[in-house]
Parts: sequence; C-alpha cells; structure tokens
Amino acid sequence: MKSRIAWGAGIGGVLALALTLAMLRDGSASADADAGWAAIVGKAAAAGVHFDEDPQPMPAIDVADLDGTPVKSNFWTGKVVVVNFWATWCLPCERELPDFVKLQEKYRDHVQFVGLAVDAEKSEDVRAFVEKYNVNYPIAQVGPELEAEFGGILGLPTSFVVDRQGRVVRTHIGWVSPGIYEQEIRLLAGLEALPPSP
Repeated sequence: MKSRIAWGAGIGGVLALALTLAMLRDGSASADADAGWAAIVGKAAAAGVHFDEDPQPMPAIDVADLDGTPVKSNFWTGKVVVVNFWATWCLPCERELPDFVKLQEKYRDHVQFVGLAVDAEKSEDVRAFVEKYNVNYPIAQVGPELEAEFGGILGLPTSFVVDRQGRVVRTHIGWVSPGIYEQEIRLLAGLEALPPSP
C-alpha cells in the first residue's frame, strides 16, 4: 500500500514538473514574441512608421469576390495583409487604387491586398471600376456586418494593415501616401526599410 502511495506521489510530481515546464515554455515563447514585436515597433519608429504596440487579431473574413470565388482570411496566412474598405464614389479611394495595384505587383510574394467595397449599388458598377484600374487582388462587396466586425468604418478609405501573424498593427483612415504602405509592408515582411525620403 505504501509503495502505491509513493508511486502515485512520484507520478504526480513528474506531471506537476511537466506542467510547470510547459507553462514556462509557453510564457517564454510569449515573451519572445513580445520582444520580437517590440523590436519591430522600434525599427518601424526609426523608419518613421508607427505600429500599434498591442496589436489585436484581425476579424475573420469569409466573403465571395465579384465572380463568386471565396475570399477568406485563412488564405493569406504568413503574408502581410492590407484590408481596404472603399467605395466607387470615394475620390481618395480612387486615388489610392493604382498605388495598391503597383504595391501588390511589386511585393506579391510578401503581401496580399484585399478590397472590400461598401457600395450599395450594383456589382456591375464595382466591376467596371475594378476593370478600369486593372485591379490585381481580390475585391468583394460587403455589408455593414463585416464593417462592424472591424469596429465600424468611420470614413473611406479605411485600411487595416495586418502582420504575418494575423494581427491588425495599423489602421489608416483617409488617403495615405503609398510610401508609408510600402515601408510598412517591408518592415512587416522582414525586408530592410527604405531610406527616408529627402
């Protein structure tokens, strides 16, 4: 009987030790991730770019593009993502669209742009707009439900920059220089920052 109690206590001790080590390892991994993110935030600041210090997970996207093809956030795992809410009637949206097309082409191995049109009009209007600018990334028409998932859209365009871990690290409301997007993409993709503009 005593040997069973001793054996049970020994097993309990081993399990407690294993659990403690696992918790320490998880805590260490979390601390490493936090330190890694802090380093990226610091590098970004040195390059004139601001990232949120406590990024939050991007809401799931599960919609269909203008042709009915699924557009899902899990398709872009491991890439930087720029989720852009826009409309055909929005002049700043139209101004940034050609820049997004160029950045998608230039960094296609590192970034995925996703356009979410909030137009209530017919999809033909959105399709004509997309064809006019030869958009080379997925475009879907969405309703207020997805806007709400992203915390509400206060103005157009609104773009959410997402890191390779699927966290929203920056939100831009209104037109933003393509140079800022490019710098953000490069930093989040692990590429060297561009030198500051003179």
